[in-house]
Amino acid sequence: MLLQLQSSMSSSLSGLEDAIERYCHPQSARALGAPRHADGADDFGDAAETPEEAAVQYIADRFAEGVFNFKALIAALGAPLTSLDEAYRRSGLTLLAAVFHTLAERARAGVPVRAVVVSSAPDSSGGGGDGAGVGAGAGAVSSLLWLSENDFGSVTQFLCDRASKDFACARPSLDALQSVVRCHAPVYLGGASVQPANDLITRLCDGIFIPQLAQHLRGTCFGIFKAVLEARVESAAAAGTAAGGGGGGGAASDEAAATRSLVESFARAAQGEKDPRCIMVMWDCCDLVLRLLPASGGEGDLAQQVFGLLSVYYPITFKPPPTSYSITKEDLVNRLRSVLCGHAVLAKKTTRLLLDQLKSARVPIKVDVLQSLAHLFCTTSRLSVDLQIGELQEVSSAILEELVGGGGGGTEDRQLVDSALDTLRRLATVVSLHTAATGGAAWNLFARPIMTHCMDVLIAGGLSLIHI
Repeated sequence: MLLQLQSSMSSSLSGLEDAIERYCHPQSARALGAPRHADGADDFGDAAETPEEAAVQYIADRFAEGVFNFKALIAALGAPLTSLDEAYRRSGLTLLAAVFHTLAERARAGVPVRAVVVSSAPDSSGGGGDGAGVGAGAGAVSSLLWLSENDFGSVTQFLCDRASKDFACARPSLDALQSVVRCHAPVYLGGASVQPANDLITRLCDGIFIPQLAQHLRGTCFGIFKAVLEARVESAAAAGTAAGGGGGGGAASDEAAATRSLVESFARAAQGEKDPRCIMVMWDCCDLVLRLLPASGGEGDLAQQVFGLLSVYYPITFKPPPTSYSITKEDLVNRLRSVLCGHAVLAKKTTRLLLDQLKSARVPIKVDVLQSLAHLFCTTSRLSVDLQIGELQEVSSAILEELVGGGGGGTEDRQLVDSALDTLRRLATVVSLHTAATGGAAWNLFARPIMTHCMDVLIAGGLSLIHI
């Protein structure tokens, strides 16, 4: 019904220029009384039946039908995009963002948007990101993309430049960029080379200091990072490679340098983030970056940068404010744990962090640490044991101390004792299975403090070792 109403309203428009005039011209916008934010941006998610919405629908429909192409759309938007009137200029970018958002939502839902010949794309049957997937090789046709590779490069460069040089238009520019990247990144940024992805992120970050932006803008930038990193992770998974994992040679060196630049750009953007809405997306990006790094510990300084971004939030001791859109403390705890304790490349650093935090006098922190230790060893499993042979004895001793009542009177808190016992059982299972499969000294190192304690208890109880 809504689509019928919108179709009826858009049918009253005489053409592209009329639709743009209805949406963008200051006098027309005031006459229509269209709802806008104070900064000129629309709530795209609201299905309001307004003339502005009809204009967006009309342009998206005609564009998808091939009545005009992207270059014609930009040419028709020339007056508002180049106007000296700030409100008029912003309305032009907001219209472009709304059209891109509409096309992206259709593509996400699997609705054909426009037939685009993909000149180069990774071999994949599913694509990724937000559903823009195209099973494509060279010359394949996708109906879920609306920009050619050349147009994608042009529009992303234009939007990055506009966001950095015209701050009044930063919000619609970044909104438009996010819609474009989410749909097109799996194809145009997911190829064999990481350089196109790094070029886009470099353009975005060179003109904008992301930590100083407003929350919405920071969140949008992290959304762009996430879409780009997802494309790179899918590409690496398909190729069976990781950063720094290829052979030698100049090409491999260039790719490693591009990956490093991409990760470092993200790390700079994420410094000091405090808003839970942005933090959750930022942690998703950290998870993706860690998937790009070899689990064996290569690119250690990049892993250290990501660890630094994560460790400053551990342990979570605050509750998100009501404005955080239903993000709870438990959401933050679980997501941070899944990233911080979910990658073997961080295993040694994370174990040291957890052992330090286990010395806290606060029982809730101790319980969190014990649960995180269990998650770390059970998730990273064999790699974690291999990388932490030297820490196994210290880990089991620390858990045992909490179990028998050391480290702040843990015996008075049943939850702490239960958590310590559960963690000890789970780690014992992981280490014993690992030792059975590979041999080595892992089990002996892990079990020694436990056996020593058991013998001490028996001796203290008056039993002779001879009678055991």
